[in-house]
Amino acid sequence: PKVIAPDETLEYYMEYDFDNYTSFTNYFFNNVFKEYLIDANSVILWIPDNIEKEETEYLEPRPEIFSSYQIFDYKINEWYLLKSSEKVKYRDSYGDYRDGDVFYYVDAFVIQRFDQTNARGNFDEVMLYEHGLGIVPIVELYGKVFSHSGKTPIYKSRISPMLPELDEAAREYSDLQAEIVLSLIHLSEPTKPY
Repeated sequence: PKVIAPDETLEYYMEYDFDNYTSFTNYFFNNVFKEYLIDANSVILWIPDNIEKEETEYLEPRPEIFSSYQIFDYKINEWYLLKSSEKVKYRDSYGDYRDGDVFYYVDAFVIQRFDQTNARGNFDEVMLYEHGLGIVPIVELYGKVFSHSGKTPIYKSRISPMLPELDEAAREYSDLQAEIVLSLIHLSEPTKPY
């Protein structure tokens, strides 16, 4: 709309006003790149932070990373069912509050959020956002193709060849730390007079 200030561009949002990170580049190297190195099968859901926005505001999309264990089901580029790390509270039959799960269903037209409402595993739809993009707002991190499970590729991180050496370095560092602690304990023991 014409009432939006001309300096509120996508470029300004991504480079100078992106959450607490200032820019998407900072966000990427602090979060996405680490996740990519650990779990190349992760996905990123782009969801607006301000769905209930004013007419004079642009949507402010933000990425939410879902690791491979949070992807419950999907058909590539068609739909995804994702379990969020976020928890909601519900009351059990005794009146006590319990932590419930949150799921997102995403396809080329909508993003739906479902919150757990009881211990039996019932869920209520608490959000229906019709994004209408015509494409699924999911970005897969990819990596090197490791294998195929049907039509679904399984990826390995590009640093996976160096993992044995990193494990060895961590083991050696751990051994070194133990030796230092034992040496300090030995040095702090009082000496016995002869």
